Amino acid sequence: MGSNQKIFISALLAILASEVLSFIAYANPGTSPWIFGLVAIAIIIITVYRLEWGVFIGIAELIVGSLGKMFVLEPDGSNISIRMAIWIIVMLVWLAQALSNREISFLRSKLKYPVFLLWITIIWAIVFGLIRGNSLGAIFSDVNNYFYFALIFPVYGVLRSRRVVERLHYVFSAAVIFLSLKTIALFYIFSHEFFNLQDTLYSWLRATRLAEITNIDPNVLLSRVFMQSHIWILFLLFLYLAISLKNIIPFIYKSSVYNHSAEDEEEKINPVEYRDARMSRNTTLIRVGVILSLLILPLSAIIMSFSRSFWLAGIIAFVLLFSIYFVRRLRKRRVNKFFVFVGFSCLMILASIGLTLGVASFPIGKGATSADLLRQRASKFTGEAAVSSRYAQMIPLLGAIAKHPVVGSGFGTSVTYTSQDPRVLEKYPDGKYSTTSFELGWLEIWLKLGLIGVLAYLYLLYRICRIGYDSIKRIPSGKIKKYALAGLCVGLIAVALAHGVSPYLNHPLGIGIVIVCISLVERKYFKRSPYL
Repeated sequence: MGSNQKIFISALLAILASEVLSFIAYANPGTSPWIFGLVAIAIIIITVYRLEWGVFIGIAELIVGSLGKMFVLEPDGSNISIRMAIWIIVMLVWLAQALSNREISFLRSKLKYPVFLLWITIIWAIVFGLIRGNSLGAIFSDVNNYFYFALIFPVYGVLRSRRVVERLHYVFSAAVIFLSLKTIALFYIFSHEFFNLQDTLYSWLRATRLAEITNIDPNVLLSRVFMQSHIWILFLLFLYLAISLKNIIPFIYKSSVYNHSAEDEEEKINPVEYRDARMSRNTTLIRVGVILSLLILPLSAIIMSFSRSFWLAGIIAFVLLFSIYFVRRLRKRRVNKFFVFVGFSCLMILASIGLTLGVASFPIGKGATSADLLRQRASKFTGEAAVSSRYAQMIPLLGAIAKHPVVGSGFGTSVTYTSQDPRVLEKYPDGKYSTTSFELGWLEIWLKLGLIGVLAYLYLLYRICRIGYDSIKRIPSGKIKKYALAGLCVGLIAVALAHGVSPYLNHPLGIGIVIVCISLVERKYFKRSPYL
């Protein structure tokens, strides 16, 4: 077993262990501070020993940890999450190394000015929020998420060698496969009367905010399993899909070494060449199998989330990737592979839908569903609490934005709207609800950072994609980095689209994706590993 495969298995086992410890801490509250302390000490030791491992832990926690409350310490009524602890540990270790080496790698980045421009608008939102007399607690709650941007310094500094980037691929793969399998398992359990596990698991998932479990149809025993961390699956799905253009589509398109013509079969084959060709084919089959699992499992998890924002963003991003590939093939007057790609993608979607329906209808335990539920979910844009809340927020948000459309109203600004959400009506019978957090992500940024903040953020995303595009044009044809960069950029666009109706880019989950894209898009190192 190679070193990278060991990293994959180690990451997978570490994530599994963290889930088990989280459940133990929930089931036995007295052990919670001890488990938090042991986990934090382990992270400190690992990060001090090698900063890149601390960065990997931070990224893996984002992918599987949803809102970052897998472990929580509550001293004297305060609340310290494991995500906050990881942030502090990684930043302190990086700062010590930066002072020792007198070097900050990110200051050499082409993207430092767009990032600093966005940070200026964030600082302004803090100042203007204070000037307007907004609550200090509300201001801190808003700006707290943006502090995560500071991780650009250690992440950018760590991801500067081929070896580290290759290891990151394996951490990505381990976290995505685990999260996908966890989603599938929960979807099965909550769509069946399975040993009465639902109540215990639901309480744990709700307490740690790892997932939201809601019934799809009162007449059918079927539940959606939504995790905020699924945004990382959506993002990385396009990385793996783009890589499939390099590793799978040519494999499907070309005839294998065994498919000789009748004349070739009569010719004598050199045993050494035959053995080498067979070994190469076996390696390719393994790689194809792994990438297929990294496509079908995550796509199934996205379907099982029943998140229309993910579905819509994914469809638009798929069309964009198709268009890019078609234009590229058209310019070379070789469109055959494009149609193979379309057919392959359709098969992946059908396989994922089939897996979803199969898991929900599996006969062990009571469970049943049909494709009609997927269709109804995709076409239903009114009447549900989540949808009605978004509609209810839109007009009041636009009215609040109109007061300071250019410079914003600052952090801590609240807006009152009438909600039909049963959870809100339970506390506020008249439905009048004031909040500083909103579902419409871009409108929230516009409200607090103003139009200048929205434009600064969009400019940063544009520059990431532009640098990625320029790099793609310079990379020789056939190199894996060309496909990987395209997947990263399209995945980032999918996240930006999803942010329109669900807040991600003003949250560590989305900010972490932006940081990873900034750190990778300028890199020379995107070598294909045995699994990728």
